[in-house]
Order: sequence, then C-alpha cells, then structure tokens
Amino acid sequence: MAWLLSQLLRDPALLKSHFDMCGALAAVTVGVIGNLIVAIAFSDMVSKSAPSISFERRISAYYYSQLAKYIPGQIAALLIQRSILAGPRASTATIMSNVELMIISCWLCGSAAVVLLAHTVSNAGAMFIAVVAVAIGTWLIRKDWQPVVQQLIRLIPRYRTLHHAYPEAQCISLPRSIALSTGMLVLPTASSYILLTLGMNIDYTAALPLTVSLMLAWVAGVLAFVFPAGIGIRELVFYLLGKTLASTPGAELMAEVAIASRLVHVLMDIVGVTLFFAARKLYSRLNR
Repeated sequence: MAWLLSQLLRDPALLKSHFDMCGALAAVTVGVIGNLIVAIAFSDMVSKSAPSISFERRISAYYYSQLAKYIPGQIAALLIQRSILAGPRASTATIMSNVELMIISCWLCGSAAVVLLAHTVSNAGAMFIAVVAVAIGTWLIRKDWQPVVQQLIRLIPRYRTLHHAYPEAQCISLPRSIALSTGMLVLPTASSYILLTLGMNIDYTAALPLTVSLMLAWVAGVLAFVFPAGIGIRELVFYLLGKTLASTPGAELMAEVAIASRLVHVLMDIVGVTLFFAARKLYSRLNR
C-alpha cells in the first residue's frame, strides 16, 4: 500500500483529474446497499445451522465483525461473531455460515468478472452467463450443507463413531434466494464500476477491464483470510492483473485505482456499521 501511494504521489495532477466527490459517494452508497444484501445473506446462512438464534443477533454479529476484520483480521471477526451469536450450535453456525458465505461471494464476484469480459464480446452471452451464475448462487444459498459437514467430520478417526443430531435446516425461500444472489452479483460490481467511471472519470473502455481486475482481486482478498480485510493482497493482485491488460494503464493510475477502491471499501464498512447502529438505536427507542 505504501508503494502504491508513492506511485500516486509522483503525479499529484493525476489525482486532481481523476476524482469526483459525487461519483465516489454514489459508489459508496451502492456498496453500502450491497453490503446490506451480504449481511442478510449471512443472517440466512446462520439461520440454516442455528434457527433458534434471533435475526437481530445474526445481523449484529455480521456488522460487528466488519470492524473486527481490520485488526487483527478475519480470525478476530469469527470470534466476535461467535460471542454475539452465543447459544446452542453457535460455533457450528459461525463456521458454516462463513464458509458458505465465502463460497457464495467468491462464486458470484468471480462470475461478475466473467460477465463483464463476456460483455465485450456478446451481450447475449454475458446475459446467459449472468443468469447461470445467479441460478447457481441461488442453489448455493438454499443448499443444506449440514449432512456434508457431518460426513467430513466422520472422516476424522476420533469422531468416526460419533453421531451428531443436526436440527432440520431452515429453508430459505426461492424468491429471497434469487434476490440475494442477484444483489451479490450486481451491486459490488456496480459499486466498483461507478467508482471508476463517475468517481474517477475513467473511460468506459478502460473501466471495464479494471472492474474485472478489482472483482478478481476481491476474491483473492477473501481467500487470503489471514490478512486483515485482505489489505495488501487485493492491491497486489489488482496491480498484477492490471499489468496483463492489453492496454495497460500507467503505474500511477493503477495505484490511484487500488487506493481509491480500498478507501471506498473502508467507507462502505464505516457507513454501513454506523447506519446499522443508528437503526438499531432508533428501533429500541420506538419499542420501549
């Protein structure tokens, strides 16, 4: 990150020519809505493993973990979630919901990158890929993974003879699953694209491949869960992917995009958590 910032500071004029406050705020707004969709998806994942945990605690666990993931990282976020969820099967619900959410998020964000690449060749092909991606994402959201996990646990010798009684998973409705899958496919990608085109005044032809690189870099950051919020990993992967583009942008512009994207993601988390706490406090006052 320090190296990227040094690249950017070499040409301060580039920063002035590639920044628009309204566009950046639009990107943050779309990102906050997308983060809300992910929060609801996380809540639904938890409810599948532990139906007894209330919706309020499930949502609270997600938003608290959005702050904990920065210092010292995803492990702390998991511990925060586990402590907030509490109750029967909280540990299992925490692990399973995070694994499920990681798989679903990586699938949909990776698919969004493929859709954008296909869009440059064929609109019909891009639409077909998007529909297939949403359909598979919907299936992943509705899938009950508890039997699979139980079979995997039995592969461990010391647990082979144990028989865990899993409660029946709560079924997520098909319309809700389609809405969540579509939102997770479209909104994060839209936020990055809006940041590049409206927030940074980057041309459409350059914004598309850069958005693809941002999506793939985001997937890499999620998989590198030992790093706080994927800091450094996403930026490195983005920069390396950017160097493979046919029309490779300058190093300064790549640095600016990487830093701007990181700042937008941080603002998305801060704004999202702030709005959540405000809504929660308002709800508590109205129900006194």
